[in-house]
This record gives sequence, structure tokens and C-alpha cells, in this order.
Amino acid sequence: DKVIRLWETKNSSTDSINIFKGKGTFTGIDSHINGKMFATSGSEEVAIWDITRTDPLVNFSWGADTVNCVRFNQSETSLIASCASDRSLMLHDLR
Repeated sequence: DKVIRLWETKNSSTDSINIFKGKGTFTGIDSHINGKMFATSGSEEVAIWDITRTDPLVNFSWGADTVNCVRFNQSETSLIASCASDRSLMLHDLR
């Protein structure tokens, strides 16, 4: 449904804190080690999101049909790796 919902786990409310709407379907998601950002993969791009905003901070695309997965590097926290359906691998630097 092209939507990611952020929930508060400390209280029993059924209301989501924030809703993030993407351009296309999402195929992967990973959170930054500090918990303030997350990355998504999907139709043709990798998007970097801030949990306080509803629009992506930045989008990375390079002509792939579908980006299948995305992961933050846990030691070099400004690096993201992604892989696509055309067998390409990309490293993205947030600096």
C-alpha cells in the first residue's frame, strides 16, 4: 500500500506516531543505529527518511528497475549498501 507507519511501543495506543508515504512499493527497510533515520528500497530508488518528517531527506537512483534491499553499515554509519534486480550493488555515502 506504499505506506510505512511508525508506532510507539511504550503505550498501548492504537494510533501511529507518523505515516510515511512512498512513490512506489517498498521492498526493504533498515534503521540507522541512532534510531533517528531509516532507509527504504523499492521501485527504482533508495530513500533516506527522518522519523520526524513525512518526506524523504534524499533519494538515490541509478536506473535499476527495482532495488531489492538496503542496509546501513553498523560501523561506518554514513554508508548504505543496496542491491537491485539487475544484479547491481551500490554504496551510498550520506556525507
